[in-house]
Amino acid sequence: MLDASRWRSPFACSGPVYTPTELSTVAAVTLEQDDAGFRISRSALTLRAQVPNLDDDAFARMASDAEKNCPVSKILKIEITLDAKLT
Repeated sequence: MLDASRWRSPFACSGPVYTPTELSTVAAVTLEQDDAGFRISRSALTLRAQVPNLDDDAFARMASDAEKNCPVSKILKIEITLDAKLT
């Protein structure tokens, strides 16, 4: 749900560019066994970030956009959730 390159590089959203000073991400994945073996069925991401001059509302919009348009979840066909907060 999250394009790692987007979060490591400056935040941009048709306006100002924001450069994070700290990012911490944890992924908790769910493995399920089926007839073909094991597969990842879900990933829950937790993101904590320090981004100078970025307010909570703008950060929430960017995180929501990343969650909805995640190329990884589309490729893997799994549910990915994101709990993102500024610290």
